[in-house]
Amino acid sequence: MNSTHAKTTTRRLPPLNMLRAFEAAARCESVTLAAQELHVTQSAVSHQIKALETWLGVPLVQRSGRGLGLTAEGAAYLPSLRSAFDLVAQATARIAQPTRRNTLSVNSMASLSAQWLIPRLAAFCAEVPDVDVQLSTTVKAFDFDPAAFDVSIRCMYDIERAELLRKDKWQGVQMEAFLPESLTPLCSPQLA
Repeated sequence: MNSTHAKTTTRRLPPLNMLRAFEAAARCESVTLAAQELHVTQSAVSHQIKALETWLGVPLVQRSGRGLGLTAEGAAYLPSLRSAFDLVAQATARIAQPTRRNTLSVNSMASLSAQWLIPRLAAFCAEVPDVDVQLSTTVKAFDFDPAAFDVSIRCMYDIERAELLRKDKWQGVQMEAFLPESLTPLCSPQLA
């Protein structure tokens, strides 16, 4: 093994739990809040901080009653430690599997949602279980931003569709008919 390589990869680092306990307590200015954040006891946080101080050979915190203050060494150590944890968190987020589920945002008129879409939603969710449907309704037929949703369902005439497609915010929006139009007159039995 190349001795130069060994020197550059050998790091003298304190145990991670000690660093996490100190960083959380210093950032929160409280052992209690740090313990809650780390899901451990207050005693565990205090022991980890004392162990870190012993490992480093310098005091990092000043304990006074219920408060927690930093020594000059602790105040100098905290920004670098916080930056290091931020870098680890960012690197982890870049490579970690996404935990968010796929979302399909759907917008329609309230009446269409209630009468047609919502009764069919359970079947869709059963067929495509890894997609969450986010449903919103608007009152006016065309008073919404088409880019704000994945799908918008509207009832409209061909002339209305052509007029919309001429507007700037509707450029590139694909519109397809998917239900046949059926007009049925209704009236009360007395009027008939």
